[in-house]
Amino acid sequence: GVKPEIVTFNSVIGACGRGGEWVKALEILCNMGKHAVEMNSITCSTAINACEKGKEWWKALILLDFMDAQGIPWSTAGCTAAISACGTSGAWVRSLHLLGVMVQRGMEINAVTFAASLNSAAPWTQAFELLGMMKKRGVPIGVPVYNAAIGACGKSGQWSKVLELLASMVARSIQPSTATCTETMKICTNCGIWSAALDVLRGMDGAGFDIDRSTWIEAVRACSKAGDWEKTLAIVKAMRNNHLELNVPTCTLAMQACHQTGQWTQALEFLNFMADCGLEINVIACTCAIRVCGSSGEWAHAMELFSTMHRMTIEPEIIACNSAVTACGKAGEWTQATEILRFMCDRGLEANVVTCSSAVSACEADGQWRVAGELLRFMKTRKIDMDTISCNAAISTYAGGSEWARSFQLLDDMASSSMDMTHVTFLAAAEACKESGNSGSAKTLLRDAITRGIEVSSVACNAAISACETNGGWRCALELLQFADQNGVAMDLVSYNTFISVLEASGDWQMALDVLGAMERRGVEADTITYNVAISACEKGGDWENAFSLLNGMPEFSLERDVITFSAMITAFEKGGAWERAMDMFYGLPEQGIDRSTFTYNAALGAVEHGGDWSQALDLMNDMVRDKIDADSMTFVGAMSACTRAGAWPKALEVFASMLERWVAPEVMACNAAIDACGPAGAWQQALALFAAAPKLRVEPDDVTYFVLLEALRDTPKAQLLFERLASPNPDGPNDGAGVVAAIAALRGSRRVFDLHDFSPAASRLAVRWWLSNILPQFQADQLRDSVTIITGWGKHRKPWKQANIKATVCEELDDLNLPWRMRSGGGESTEGALVVDTSSLWAEKRSVMSGFAGNVSASRYKRDLRAPEKKK
Repeated sequence: GVKPEIVTFNSVIGACGRGGEWVKALEILCNMGKHAVEMNSITCSTAINACEKGKEWWKALILLDFMDAQGIPWSTAGCTAAISACGTSGAWVRSLHLLGVMVQRGMEINAVTFAASLNSAAPWTQAFELLGMMKKRGVPIGVPVYNAAIGACGKSGQWSKVLELLASMVARSIQPSTATCTETMKICTNCGIWSAALDVLRGMDGAGFDIDRSTWIEAVRACSKAGDWEKTLAIVKAMRNNHLELNVPTCTLAMQACHQTGQWTQALEFLNFMADCGLEINVIACTCAIRVCGSSGEWAHAMELFSTMHRMTIEPEIIACNSAVTACGKAGEWTQATEILRFMCDRGLEANVVTCSSAVSACEADGQWRVAGELLRFMKTRKIDMDTISCNAAISTYAGGSEWARSFQLLDDMASSSMDMTHVTFLAAAEACKESGNSGSAKTLLRDAITRGIEVSSVACNAAISACETNGGWRCALELLQFADQNGVAMDLVSYNTFISVLEASGDWQMALDVLGAMERRGVEADTITYNVAISACEKGGDWENAFSLLNGMPEFSLERDVITFSAMITAFEKGGAWERAMDMFYGLPEQGIDRSTFTYNAALGAVEHGGDWSQALDLMNDMVRDKIDADSMTFVGAMSACTRAGAWPKALEVFASMLERWVAPEVMACNAAIDACGPAGAWQQALALFAAAPKLRVEPDDVTYFVLLEALRDTPKAQLLFERLASPNPDGPNDGAGVVAAIAALRGSRRVFDLHDFSPAASRLAVRWWLSNILPQFQADQLRDSVTIITGWGKHRKPWKQANIKATVCEELDDLNLPWRMRSGGGESTEGALVVDTSSLWAEKRSVMSGFAGNVSASRYKRDLRAPEKKK
């Protein structure tokens, strides 16, 4: 055969490089020795160029080292290709280093080499240094170099430097190209400097540039991408003024700017503008306007426009119908979506998978899983192949309707039909688990997905972990993390942040700090969100020292401390009893560059509450008015709590009244705070009035409402009546707290131990009295015991009635009833939160009553004595 020569190898390697086959290029290079052909500088440079095309910068550098080892001199072309390879891969440090080596070796460095260095994504400061180096070495700076420098500045968002370079070109009599000006406009557009972009455009026109229609359309495209409909309209009008042809696609492109910003009214105005320009509005323009209305939640206008198309004799196409269905889908208007589907069938328009998927999505928002199932059957009847998207929408709809079995069944159907199931499939179900807090289903979904070989993303796993935040706790989240890690699912920063959020919700701040340390050991860099959640976890545990340490450590990792960071820290000080530190931090926020907001004021009000300074709380609210910062319901709750704690209950009610006057919708916590304010002052009439006003304020009382109301009514007959109504087996009225009823019902079957952990002090006093007088007489003789254990807790997990001591209240009640009690012992030590009550005397009396009165408890002295013991003076 013919023996290949060096020229042949060079040509073949070059061809491989141009074709992107860098692997083959290197294979040919390695095979040259077998053919006894000695490679030279051109051969290696050509191979390096092939690596550049394949973005294999590391291979390019290895080839340069290989050339040194073989004594093959470097060439400018080879080094330039290597610099370009590093640059396209973002390894700009390597690019600049290689340029420095070229300088040290005295190699020729031309404008192309410098342009490659400038294109290496180096910081804009390096770009200016390279320009200075070119001047010193006498390398001519032409348009390509300036374009590369402008691009480098643009990547860093340095629009002012870009304009400075453009002005430098003009000052040096270097005529910018159309590409130069277009790139400058693009950079200014991306930075939001629309006036500068339009100035460049006007400058091109004034300098006699041949601004063709494509340049104008590119300007429209850039404005549209940024969503600035006003500038887009200005450019379109400028095109008309310059007698450039406008067409429907260009104006449709302008309407897309309205799509990004939700300016549906302006999109309709664009339709009028098109009519003024004599353009025939077609189905494409109408479809775009429908999309804009749909994305803005204006499904009614989208439907109106869809109907207008028929009156304008514009026959809707499948795309227009799909856009209308999608608009209804996003708004959850499943009835309208199905109507369009019927319209399509009547017109002979073949519904496709996009139509049906959007209709199924419309069912999701309203939980219409039955309609979603009918749509799936419709697809089957019409032989519309269900794809992953339609099934994902159905899974989400089923899951949203708590039809978990159907979700799993659809997953099975997808697997049996060999349908492509992606991580989005699992994400659809995992997100539904997250919304419902169904951690058990989340674990099942994760296992099933991995078992079936579905590529599960960290996003889907994060959604599953989030399901543990409201149900399942940190153990469930940890199990999910470990299972995902064991099955090769890469856990990212969001995964750890989500897990720390679960720990924060569970109140396990110590483990949250441990996870933060584990992240550092695993090389996962924490961000501001990580520290914010960790600080919040410490806040829940009242550990302000560790929270403060985290706050001070953030600058060390170049992490920005934002308003959430400082708000959490202020709350941590407050929960840890260091309210003076909290206020010092609040007043020092401007020095940290943090603007005070509703969040920071709410945190400060919590600190003032612990400080017992109600006047300072009102001053803070006045400061919010002065600084024009909106107060929310929690703001007023904080102020009312501060007044209540300081004994200024009339001020608390004034704050509640001012909230209503300022048209701030009260939440249930605000009503609870107002009722709670009446308790310490004995203003039970005001408490009842507030409770009665709740329905008018559209506030539904919760469990806390009833507990604070019982506190306000304590020592009054109405408290006994309210408790007995809640204790009734079938409490009437829509405002009865289900949780309170359930807690009391749990006591009904208690014989030896009953738990008052979640009760307020007044409720616990009433519960003891009610149990002894109503439940105990129902026991049979063989069920009687000589002692009863009452669980009061010792304050570690105290509920919203703050510092009130349930144990002390129960002990006082037992003393009033002359019932001996002691703390329960366990393991040789007493248990602070459990009281053992000696009820032997009551059992003896009970037996006497049962034998003497045949169970007529209402006539017994036993029940009469427990009704209303007098308060000790």
